[in-house]
Amino acid sequence: MSYCIVPDMALADGLRNFCDGWRAKAREYSVEEIRGAFDRFFTSYVVFNRLYAEATYRLARRGQVKLRERFPDSHAAQEYLLQYCGAVFLIHAWEADEGSRTALHRIAEHLRERRFALKLDPVTGARRPEADANLLPRRHLTRIVRARNEPRKNHRSGNLSDCQQATCL
Repeated sequence: MSYCIVPDMALADGLRNFCDGWRAKAREYSVEEIRGAFDRFFTSYVVFNRLYAEATYRLARRGQVKLRERFPDSHAAQEYLLQYCGAVFLIHAWEADEGSRTALHRIAEHLRERRFALKLDPVTGARRPEADANLLPRRHLTRIVRARNEPRKNHRSGNLSDCQQATCL
Protein backbone atom coordinates (compact mmCIF):
# COMPACT_ATOMS: atom_id res chain seq x y z
CA MET A 1 0.00 0.00 0.00
CA SER A 2 1.49 3.38 -0.84
CA TYR A 3 0.34 6.80 0.24
CA CYS A 4 2.56 9.66 -0.83
CA ILE A 5 3.31 11.94 2.08
CA VAL A 6 6.62 13.63 1.43
CA PRO A 7 8.98 13.44 -1.55
CA ASP A 8 11.42 10.57 -1.26
CA MET A 9 14.58 12.56 -1.81
CA ALA A 10 13.78 14.95 1.04
CA LEU A 11 13.49 12.40 3.85
CA ALA A 12 16.28 12.25 6.37
CA ASP A 13 17.67 8.77 7.04
CA GLY A 14 16.40 8.85 10.63
CA LEU A 15 12.84 9.56 9.53
CA ARG A 16 13.03 6.93 6.79
CA ASN A 17 14.31 4.33 9.29
CA PHE A 18 11.56 5.27 11.77
CA CYS A 19 8.86 4.78 9.12
CA ASP A 20 10.34 1.58 7.72
CA GLY A 21 10.56 0.05 11.21
CA TRP A 22 6.93 0.78 12.05
CA ARG A 23 5.76 -0.38 8.61
CA ALA A 24 7.57 -3.69 9.09
CA LYS A 25 6.00 -4.10 12.52
CA ALA A 26 2.52 -3.41 11.07
CA ARG A 27 2.97 -6.08 8.38
CA GLU A 28 3.57 -8.67 11.13
CA TYR A 29 -0.07 -8.45 12.29
CA SER A 30 -2.54 -10.77 10.60
CA VAL A 31 -5.73 -9.08 9.48
CA GLU A 32 -7.72 -12.32 9.41
CA GLU A 33 -9.32 -11.40 12.73
CA ILE A 34 -10.52 -8.02 13.91
CA ARG A 35 -7.89 -7.76 16.66
CA GLY A 36 -5.03 -8.08 14.17
CA ALA A 37 -6.66 -5.61 11.80
CA PHE A 38 -6.92 -3.02 14.57
CA ASP A 39 -3.34 -3.71 15.68
CA ARG A 40 -2.12 -3.22 12.11
CA PHE A 41 -4.15 -0.04 11.73
CA PHE A 42 -2.90 1.58 14.94
CA THR A 43 0.70 0.55 14.26
CA SER A 44 0.45 2.03 10.74
CA TYR A 45 -1.09 5.17 12.18
CA VAL A 46 2.17 5.89 14.03
CA VAL A 47 3.85 6.29 10.62
CA PHE A 48 0.97 8.36 9.23
CA ASN A 49 1.12 10.62 12.29
CA ARG A 50 4.85 11.20 11.94
CA LEU A 51 4.62 11.91 8.21
CA TYR A 52 1.70 14.34 8.40
CA ALA A 53 3.57 16.15 11.17
CA GLU A 54 6.60 16.39 8.86
CA ALA A 55 4.43 17.75 6.03
CA THR A 56 2.95 20.33 8.43
CA TYR A 57 6.35 21.51 9.63
CA ARG A 58 7.54 21.84 6.04
CA LEU A 59 4.50 23.94 5.14
CA ALA A 60 5.13 26.09 8.21
CA ARG A 61 8.77 26.66 7.24
CA ARG A 62 7.55 27.82 3.83
CA GLY A 63 5.08 30.20 5.46
CA GLN A 64 2.06 28.34 4.05
CA VAL A 65 0.61 27.52 7.49
CA LYS A 66 1.01 29.28 10.79
CA LEU A 67 1.70 27.13 13.83
CA ARG A 68 0.69 28.29 17.26
CA GLU A 69 1.66 27.02 20.71
CA ARG A 70 -0.26 23.77 20.26
CA PHE A 71 0.27 21.46 17.27
CA PRO A 72 -2.86 21.45 15.03
CA ASP A 73 -3.20 17.67 14.96
CA SER A 74 -6.62 17.45 13.33
CA HIS A 75 -5.83 20.08 10.69
CA ALA A 76 -2.44 18.48 10.03
CA ALA A 77 -3.93 15.04 9.37
CA GLN A 78 -6.93 16.21 7.36
CA GLU A 79 -5.92 19.45 5.63
CA TYR A 80 -2.19 20.13 5.68
CA LEU A 81 -1.37 16.68 4.37
CA LEU A 82 -3.64 17.31 1.37
CA GLN A 83 -2.16 20.75 0.92
CA TYR A 84 1.36 19.38 0.91
CA CYS A 85 0.97 16.35 -1.31
CA GLY A 86 -2.30 17.03 -3.09
CA ALA A 87 -5.62 15.22 -3.11
CA VAL A 88 -5.24 14.09 -6.71
CA PHE A 89 -2.09 12.13 -5.98
CA LEU A 90 -3.47 10.60 -2.79
CA ILE A 91 -6.64 9.49 -4.55
CA HIS A 92 -4.56 8.03 -7.38
CA ALA A 93 -2.37 6.14 -4.87
CA TRP A 94 -5.39 4.66 -3.09
CA GLU A 95 -7.01 3.61 -6.35
CA ALA A 96 -3.78 2.19 -7.79
CA ASP A 97 -3.25 -0.10 -4.82
CA GLU A 98 -5.64 -3.07 -4.92
CA GLY A 99 -5.39 -3.67 -1.16
CA SER A 100 -6.28 -0.07 -0.36
CA ARG A 101 -9.13 -0.01 -2.85
CA THR A 102 -10.55 -3.27 -1.46
CA ALA A 103 -10.23 -2.08 2.13
CA LEU A 104 -12.01 1.20 1.40
CA HIS A 105 -14.86 -0.64 -0.33
CA ARG A 106 -15.16 -3.04 2.63
CA ILE A 107 -15.31 -0.16 5.11
CA ALA A 108 -18.02 1.53 3.04
CA GLU A 109 -19.96 -1.76 2.85
CA HIS A 110 -19.76 -2.22 6.64
CA LEU A 111 -20.97 1.34 7.19
CA ARG A 112 -23.83 1.02 4.67
CA GLU A 113 -24.99 -2.24 6.24
CA ARG A 114 -24.52 -0.83 9.76
CA ARG A 115 -22.26 -3.70 10.85
CA PHE A 116 -19.69 -1.21 12.04
CA ALA A 117 -19.87 2.38 13.25
CA LEU A 118 -17.21 5.07 13.08
CA LYS A 119 -19.23 7.97 14.42
CA LEU A 120 -20.49 7.62 17.97
CA ASP A 121 -22.39 9.98 20.22
CA PRO A 122 -19.73 11.73 22.35
CA VAL A 123 -21.81 11.38 25.53
CA THR A 124 -23.60 8.04 25.25
CA GLY A 125 -21.39 6.18 22.80
CA ALA A 126 -24.49 5.28 20.75
CA ARG A 127 -24.05 4.72 17.04
CA ARG A 128 -24.82 7.63 14.72
CA PRO A 129 -25.66 5.95 11.39
CA GLU A 130 -26.58 9.26 9.72
CA ALA A 131 -23.09 10.59 10.52
CA ASP A 132 -21.51 7.39 9.17
CA ALA A 133 -23.58 7.73 5.99
CA ASN A 134 -22.01 11.16 5.46
CA LEU A 135 -18.62 9.44 5.21
CA LEU A 136 -19.68 7.25 2.30
CA PRO A 137 -18.29 8.02 -1.16
CA ARG A 138 -21.43 9.26 -2.89
CA ARG A 139 -21.58 12.36 -0.70
CA HIS A 140 -18.02 13.27 -1.62
CA LEU A 141 -18.05 12.00 -5.22
CA THR A 142 -18.42 15.46 -6.76
CA ARG A 143 -15.51 16.81 -4.72
CA ILE A 144 -13.30 13.84 -5.61
CA VAL A 145 -14.09 14.09 -9.32
CA ARG A 146 -13.37 17.83 -9.23
CA ALA A 147 -10.07 17.19 -7.43
CA ARG A 148 -9.06 14.62 -10.05
CA ASN A 149 -9.70 17.06 -12.88
CA GLU A 150 -8.03 20.12 -11.37
CA PRO A 151 -4.29 20.64 -11.36
CA ARG A 152 -2.79 20.24 -7.91
CA LYS A 153 -2.41 23.49 -6.04
CA ASN A 154 -0.17 24.39 -3.13
CA HIS A 155 2.36 21.64 -3.74
CA ARG A 156 5.75 23.22 -4.27
CA SER A 157 6.06 22.14 -7.91
CA GLY A 158 2.40 22.16 -8.87
CA ASN A 159 2.67 18.80 -10.62
CA LEU A 160 2.45 15.14 -9.76
CA SER A 161 6.00 14.15 -10.65
CA ASP A 162 7.44 15.38 -7.33
CA CYS A 163 5.39 12.85 -5.39
CA GLN A 164 5.76 9.95 -7.79
CA GLN A 165 9.01 8.93 -6.13
CA ALA A 166 7.82 9.07 -2.57
CA THR A 167 8.25 7.46 0.77
CA CYS A 168 4.98 5.87 1.47
CA LEU A 169 2.96 4.30 4.23
